[in-house]
Amino acid sequence: MSDKSSNSIAETKIIILYLTDIVPGVSYHMLMDGCMKSLYVEFFDFAQAYEELIAGNLMTRHSSEPGKTDTLGTTDVLDLTDGGRAVLKDLRGTLNNKLIGSLDTIAAELSKELESNRDICVEKNTSAGGTDVVLKITIRAKDNEEADAIIRNWRDKHIQLTNELKDQLLPNS
Repeated sequence: MSDKSSNSIAETKIIILYLTDIVPGVSYHMLMDGCMKSLYVEFFDFAQAYEELIAGNLMTRHSSEPGKTDTLGTTDVLDLTDGGRAVLKDLRGTLNNKLIGSLDTIAAELSKELESNRDICVEKNTSAGGTDVVLKITIRAKDNEEADAIIRNWRDKHIQLTNELKDQLLPNS
């Protein structure tokens, strides 16, 4: 392995640790997209660095219970371990201001996306009577007037909206 490759893997690890520290609970795909957006990380470097961070116990990867609170198709959640935080603290100074600015912008976008994704949740509940899929959607209104308008619109259009949603979600509809 060349020194350039070793250096890019090491830099990629720092970038991954930095973003995961700022955006705890980020998913693998969101983190990968953020790293690719930075233009400082290549895909294969990301994949190798990510796996080494997990294997080195600097990051944890865990899933919620399958079928429970699947947020937009992903249940993988990433967080730094205490060791990962310590390594990042020691290496944070190696990042230049331009890179930090870029990563902070990406982290803000990831945080916003993560928060938005938490507003849409799918749960699968299995019982003796069958399996229910429960969709939970949270819409944040800017004020009480908008909240009341949303509620009125739902009451007026819930049958049409529910039927359209079922048509889109059910296979072979």
